[in-house]
Amino acid sequence: NELKLQAKYGDKLNTRSEMGNFCETFGIEKIEAPSTQKKRIIKRKNLPQRPFRPKPTAKPSLPIAKPKPKPKTSKNQTKKPIICFKCGKSGHKSFQCKMEQKINEIFSGDPELRNKIQ
Repeated sequence: NELKLQAKYGDKLNTRSEMGNFCETFGIEKIEAPSTQKKRIIKRKNLPQRPFRPKPTAKPSLPIAKPKPKPKTSKNQTKKPIICFKCGKSGHKSFQCKMEQKINEIFSGDPELRNKIQ
């Protein structure tokens, strides 16, 4: 097993152990690499704490009622009776008014009188 490690890593394993023995013989503290567990603990402490949020659970969804389309009203039902604004009678519009046509016929000879009436 040691031969495999030595073949893989070379003399690194031996030099570390020799360095440790050398330090002990001359009364110097051992040189040790910082442990990975301490690094992990330090990294955990430095991470910002996020508030706990519960995972969203699937709620039983109710069937969504689609809005019913409004019935289209036919044009004939919504139309109000047409009333002329000049004479006040129903059935025609002001530009088709017969009263104005009659007035124009009567006063066709004298335009000044027609202007006075209007």
